[in-house]
Parts: sequence; structure tokens; C-alpha cells
Amino acid sequence: MTPNEDGSSGHVIHWTRDRQSFKNAIIAVVFAGMYLEGLIFISLQRRFGRDEAIKIDRKSYEDRLQKLGIARF
Repeated sequence: MTPNEDGSSGHVIHWTRDRQSFKNAIIAVVFAGMYLEGLIFISLQRRFGRDEAIKIDRKSYEDRLQKLGIARF
């Protein structure tokens, strides 16, 4: 990132042909999602047992978090 040419506040993000910043951001999002999936499944397993956790794991995030008592939707 570099300062704006006209001296105003803020920064300009340089365009790169290989889009490496975008690729790194997508990789971070994917790994965060994988981590969250694993963490929720382990928590479900500890609380409800393996068989029940597998049934609950196929539901939406909202349903899984409600079962764990984390969120109310």
C-alpha cells in the first residue's frame, strides 16, 4: 500500500497481476472455516457423543451453535 498521490488521507492498494494478496486472503478464509468446522464438531462430540454429533453436524451453523448454547437466532 502506498499513500495517495494527491496527499489526501488513505492508501492505494497496488494491482498485482498474480493477485497474490487476494489468493492469500482466500486461503486465510478457507482455513478459518475449516478450523471452525473442526472446533464445532469436537465440541458437539464431547457434549453429545459421536453418533448424535454426526446428526447435528449436518445441520446449519445456526442449529449447531444453538445446540451448543453459544447463540440464539
